[in-house]
Amino acid sequence: MQKNEGKVCDAVVKILEKRTGLDRTDISYPEKDGVGPPVDLRFKLGTRGYAIEHTQIEAFKDQIDTGEKFSWFIDPVANELSGALPGPAIYYLYFPTDARLGVPANQLDKFRSDFIEWVREHAQRLHEMNPDRPTREQNPHGINEQHRERPPGFPYEVILRREAHWSLSPKHDGVLLVSRFAPNDVEAQRAARLQRTLERKCPKLQHCKEDGAITVLVLEDADIALSNYAIIGEALDGLMEGRANLPDEIYLVETSLDRWDVRLMKHDEKIWPEGAWTEFNSAELTDITGAGAHYLLK
Repeated sequence: MQKNEGKVCDAVVKILEKRTGLDRTDISYPEKDGVGPPVDLRFKLGTRGYAIEHTQIEAFKDQIDTGEKFSWFIDPVANELSGALPGPAIYYLYFPTDARLGVPANQLDKFRSDFIEWVREHAQRLHEMNPDRPTREQNPHGINEQHRERPPGFPYEVILRREAHWSLSPKHDGVLLVSRFAPNDVEAQRAARLQRTLERKCPKLQHCKEDGAITVLVLEDADIALSNYAIIGEALDGLMEGRANLPDEIYLVETSLDRWDVRLMKHDEKIWPEGAWTEFNSAELTDITGAGAHYLLK
């Protein structure tokens, strides 16, 4: 999984620079340097100090860890098959939330190769059921078929779904998308994970606030399937009510695509300030907390 902390922090600092009309100075990295409250980044805009703490958030416990491990298996599958399956249709693979495989590392290549053939075989069978491109007149709701079984060697069932719709352009033909089922209580789990985030991060920032800094909590969301700013914002709203040690500002940065959306979720006492949304091209941001950051910015 790509580590975005430095670029995410750079995006937020750029927003603060634009708001104040001042450039960052006196940059330090307390958590790495072991000096002061262990936040990710401290700096000044003019004479005013700022403290930033970054964290990647989850919709449920161990989502990031299990997703990262699962991606080692599934990413090469999607890369090989997406665009190569029979059109006209989009294909979806659905796995359980905890998509562990239990396959030894020395058997993973063979296991993956067998699964790729399983997908090819059943995608072709689904295609042969309705091989023609749907029309709006004959198929106003499109065509959906699926195959569900436990592929060879898998400890659980996998769903392969084929969706053909008259509104899809040929560029979508044969595309393969991968998703995991959400837990039934995903919103309760999301709230619990955000609560834990506030409990861990707010005290560190509070120490910086007592030292005179403006404090900023940056939440990174890389989950395009189960999360968005509205769902996260609603959960945060309930958790912030009555909490005494909240930071001055909270940002949500959505990093699942190349263009990142940065949303100001809290500013002083305002929740979800109107119009507080900025878009960045991730390739144009700088990793300001990673290797070499001290050399670049001090």
